[in-house]
Amino acid sequence: MESEQIVVNSGLDSYVLRTSGVSVPVFQEPPDEWPFTPDQRIEFVHRDDAVNAVVSDVTAELDDATRAVNVCGGLTWRMTGAKYVADYFNMIEVDPADAVYQSAPGHFSWYADEGGNSWLEYRQNSYPQFLAQLQSDIDRLMAE
Repeated sequence: MESEQIVVNSGLDSYVLRTSGVSVPVFQEPPDEWPFTPDQRIEFVHRDDAVNAVVSDVTAELDDATRAVNVCGGLTWRMTGAKYVADYFNMIEVDPADAVYQSAPGHFSWYADEGGNSWLEYRQNSYPQFLAQLQSDIDRLMAE
């Protein structure tokens, strides 16, 4: 938050981007420990949408105001840690009961949009679209 305050107090017209966890639609080995608890609220953003937010931020016509924008996936990306892991594990045919989670909540949550998407128009990938892209990558790997 200190770096955010430096930007806000600089007098420059800017957006401050607070980006949630970024999900990449390619197969990756699951982590040894998921960075959240099973019942924790989580909200990721698609990799391409995070990039869209940065590009929109750089090219935006600012209105002489500094704004903080939560770059997050939106309603389709809001779930619990257990749902996200179950969706992922089911795609790679691993029992979700085998997942290991942090013992205390991590830094993830659901994020208030506060108009960020309407200003930057970065969201183009819903969670179901992400799952389809991920499944396509897994299918491609299995075929090789």
